[in-house]
Amino acid sequence: MPPFDDPLILISGNRSGDLDSLITSYVKAELLSAAGQRGEFAVLRYFPEEKWKLHRDARYLIEQCGGNPDIFTGADQAAAAAAHRPVKIYLTDHNQPEQEILPYSENIVEITDHHRISGNMPQKAVKRIENTGSCSTLLAEELFHALAEKPGLFSREKIISLSEMLYFTIRMDTDHLTDEKQYNLNKDRGILEKLKKNVKKEEGFLLELHNKKEDFSGFAIDDYLEKDYKFWTLPSLTYGMSTIHCDIDTFFELLKADQSAVGSFMKKRNLPVLFLMHFNKEPILKRELTVICQDPCPFREKLIDGLASSGLFIPRELPEKGLMRFYQKDPHFSRKKIQPFLDDLLIKLTEDN
Repeated sequence: MPPFDDPLILISGNRSGDLDSLITSYVKAELLSAAGQRGEFAVLRYFPEEKWKLHRDARYLIEQCGGNPDIFTGADQAAAAAAHRPVKIYLTDHNQPEQEILPYSENIVEITDHHRISGNMPQKAVKRIENTGSCSTLLAEELFHALAEKPGLFSREKIISLSEMLYFTIRMDTDHLTDEKQYNLNKDRGILEKLKKNVKKEEGFLLELHNKKEDFSGFAIDDYLEKDYKFWTLPSLTYGMSTIHCDIDTFFELLKADQSAVGSFMKKRNLPVLFLMHFNKEPILKRELTVICQDPCPFREKLIDGLASSGLFIPRELPEKGLMRFYQKDPHFSRKKIQPFLDDLLIKLTEDN
C-alpha cells in the first residue's frame, strides 16, 4: 500500500451505477493510472457487492472486454479511508458529489459530465460538461487525446479493451436518441466511428448487452425500483424516478403481492413523489409514467393536473391510493428529456404551496 502522504484518488460515477457511469469511472481510472498519477486508486460503487445483479450489463461488458469489475470499491469503505489521508476526487457522469464523499468536496479536481449543471460546483475543479448523448463520448475523446500525446501509453490489447467498453456503452446510451437540439449527437457519432476501428467484437454483442440489462431474474420489487433509479434535489424537495424495464402489468402484479414495497422505498429516501417510467420495446415501443405520492402531499392534485394538461401525457386511469398512470404521447421522450419539465413543474407547485 502506498505511504499515507500519497493521496487516495477517488473516481466516482453517479449513485445509480448505470452503465455509462460505471464505464466512465472505470476508464477514467485507467487513464489516470497510465498517466502516472501518484496515489492509491478507488473506483467507487454506491451499491453493495450483492447488488451487482442490478448492474449485470456493466459487469458483463467489463468482463467480456478483458477488464476486472472487482476493482470497484464500496463508497462507504473508501470514504472512511479518506478521513485519514490526502484525497483527490474525479467525478464522471454527474457534477455534484454524492453524500459519502460530500465532506471532501473541496478535493474535487475534475468533473466530466453530460448532464445540465444541478448545483454549485467547486470553483477550482476542472470542468468538462457537454451535452453529448453519453458521457462515455467525453472519456473516449480523453482516450484518443492521451494516445495522440503518448502513442505507447497503452498496449494494443488495452486499447481494444477500453475502446470496446466505450463503444458499446455509447451505443446503449444513444442508439435510441433523435433529439439533435438537446444532444450533440454528431459528436457521439464521430467518436463511435473512431472507436469502431478498434472494436473486434461483432455487432451481435450489442444484443447480448441489452439482454443482460433486461435480465430481471431473482428481482424483488425493491430491485426493480433501484436498478435504474435517479433522484433530483430541488429547492423545496427531492424527487426520484425509476425506469422499470419490464412489462407494466407484470410489475403491478408483483406490486399487489408486496404493496408496502414502494412506500418503504420512498420513505427510506425521503421522497414525497416517485415517478415510475415503464419502458417496453415489444411488441411496439411505448412508455408509461406512474406517479406515486406519499401522504400527505399538498400538491398531488395539481401535479396530476399539470401532467395531464402538458400535452405530453394521456391519463390512463383515475387516481387511486396515491397512484396515477399516464401514457406518454411520444415514446421516445426519455427520462433525460422529461427531467427538466418535471423540475420546472415541481418547483412551481411547491412555490405555490
